[in-house]
Amino acid sequence: MAAGFTRFAGLLTLVLVPWLPTARAADGPQKAWVVLALPNPEITPDWQRYAPPECQANPVACALDHRFWELWDLSNFSTAMDAAFSKIAAQGSYYGVIPILPLSDTETFRNNIALLWNYAVQYGLSFAPSVFPKWKFGAEWCYLYSSGAPANCPVLSGTSTAVAYSKILDLMDYVQSLGDGCAEGSYNHQFALWYGWRDFSPGFDVLDSFWTSLPTGPCNHQAAYTIWLDEPYAGIPEIKPFQDQVVNDYQGELWIITELYSRSALDTYGQLYTPYQVVDTGFAGAPSPADWARGICSKWRDSLFSPDNLIIWTYFDRDVPPLEHYGALIGPNLADVTSVCQY
Repeated sequence: MAAGFTRFAGLLTLVLVPWLPTARAADGPQKAWVVLALPNPEITPDWQRYAPPECQANPVACALDHRFWELWDLSNFSTAMDAAFSKIAAQGSYYGVIPILPLSDTETFRNNIALLWNYAVQYGLSFAPSVFPKWKFGAEWCYLYSSGAPANCPVLSGTSTAVAYSKILDLMDYVQSLGDGCAEGSYNHQFALWYGWRDFSPGFDVLDSFWTSLPTGPCNHQAAYTIWLDEPYAGIPEIKPFQDQVVNDYQGELWIITELYSRSALDTYGQLYTPYQVVDTGFAGAPSPADWARGICSKWRDSLFSPDNLIIWTYFDRDVPPLEHYGALIGPNLADVTSVCQY
């Protein structure tokens, strides 16, 4: 298989071998990914000025859904993108990038994904998209339904298959096509999908039906698929028994990414899905890389965790509401995660 998550390291870094060196709790993680949440001032500076006609009246509204990715031509930001990817690679301890994507299907959308992938390849960084679907094809959870779609999900003509499901498969195929193609039963890129909603819980049977419907050849989408849980949904009841079924009954691997920011959440959920768990955390509002590192270190010092079980969410902060300030890029400096606890 291609670059994915390791069984032996909770960091989102390696490739089906124990690719993370064993670290003492004082050392900090040896590698981490940078999450690219767009638009943001580092990669897409002055992006509002590039708004297409239909978004000029309110560029922020467009940027809050799928339209930023499918209407803006990200090649307009090539100089800034090159500088950002160069900085990530030059820092030395970041393994790859995770672009957060909506679910879309336009040519511009795919071109923008390919542009980011090309920069990752140019700078020797791995590439692992995560999809937060948004609402272009119905409710966000509609992507789960290969059949029996709920009434609020548009369906393919003459079927009960959600349109969003077919679009997810198309997007998964496209992402796996970036590169040299898949050897039979393998994959090129890990592919995460958001799961967890206040007003709807799809449940165990829906997850099982979705996972078993994913193609295993030529690209193994079942193996590439990862569940992304935000902190409020880290313990929803269907995820653990479903993961156990995949591992024990289907003899597969199902990785779970859990965003956990509070100490109570880390203590409660930080090992719930081991050994196939990535704990994703961050520290907000730091005035310097040293302050950021101290804040990150405090999340695991004297806790249940060693850095082997953590990925730090070190994304570039986006500049649309709600504003987020977890980024490890502070001024001109990108914090070094290998020395987090040594400041």
